[in-house]
Amino acid sequence: MGRFFTAVLPVLALMAGCSGGAALHLPDVAAPAATPSQTPGGPLSGASTPADPVSPAPVSPAPGTPPAGTLEDRRSDAPLGSAALFARILDSDVVVLGERHDNPWHRQFQTAVVDALVRAGRRPALVVEMLDGADVPALSSWRAAPDRPPEALAASLDWEKTGRGPFAPLADVFRLARDHGLEIRPGSPSRERLRQVVREGVDSLPTETVSALGLDRPMPRFLENALRQELEAAHCGHMPAVMIPGMVNAQRLRDGALAHEALQALQADPGARPVVILTGLGHARTDRGAPWILSSLAPSLRVLSVGLLEVSSQSPGGAAEEETGARPWDVMWFAPAPQRPDPCAAFGLPSGSGSGSGGSAPSGVPSDGARGSKGSQSPRGS
Repeated sequence: MGRFFTAVLPVLALMAGCSGGAALHLPDVAAPAATPSQTPGGPLSGASTPADPVSPAPVSPAPGTPPAGTLEDRRSDAPLGSAALFARILDSDVVVLGERHDNPWHRQFQTAVVDALVRAGRRPALVVEMLDGADVPALSSWRAAPDRPPEALAASLDWEKTGRGPFAPLADVFRLARDHGLEIRPGSPSRERLRQVVREGVDSLPTETVSALGLDRPMPRFLENALRQELEAAHCGHMPAVMIPGMVNAQRLRDGALAHEALQALQADPGARPVVILTGLGHARTDRGAPWILSSLAPSLRVLSVGLLEVSSQSPGGAAEEETGARPWDVMWFAPAPQRPDPCAAFGLPSGSGSGSGGSAPSGVPSDGARGSKGSQSPRGS
């Protein structure tokens, strides 16, 4: 793998090209969220069946909290323009877009990035966390029938019934991929493998698999402890302690699978650059997520992590928990939070007892064997 990237990266640099006048148009956070096809003059106007617009939750951010719609560069802690962000995206080999799965503004942002890349003449491969290998037959069948709308794919996969979050905001991403011949790669491990690492640990996998997924690089102890605390808080303190190590293993396996699929996409087609990973916020972290694993598997790879955050009054300082903490993304974009029920209400706990906005966190595998992050996915995004 290392020899491959030593040889191919100079070629990729030459292929960077220019944007051809394409621009990245960020979502309008002042309006109720809708898929790009609902936005007048949007990149795919009229493409998909409109979904009901989503209004933001009421919020009174504390002074100093970045307002919704702000792009911020972690390197300088300064605002970043959309043109500058798009230039960095075009110069990357892998772009990781970490969202909260049920936030429609975040999904609009992801769609806008893919659309801008296509308009710039790129053919990015997409790695989608909410798909696994079992979904490939249905995906292939849908791609072979250009008259079938994206909603037909969602129906064949029981998308929302399997806990993957709302499909409507993602519909145009799938349509873009089919219409422009972009590869879509499942980013989630199989549920059988997830169950295995939950019950038996990462070391139960074949040695070559552990190495290929970058899981032989130990996570720093303080980060693992922080992840354990997030998992406990995300489940409102009601997760049995005995389950937490298995949930940590599942999170690591997902990180490794996303990183591996991105590398496989580049190896299969160096022109599929940048590979775009659509995933939950936790998997986009540069200190322990897929970008961190990519830095080990292919150190010379240019990886850009964009954390799609929320401005929320449910957490310290009036912003999402991650915004007030380590800021483990290269770029951050702040969006409104959709109105959500309190996830801890069922336990009789006060509002906001869960972690961050939406009160959920990295997902694991429930004992009933529901499919990976889809069967147990929380609103926050893993």
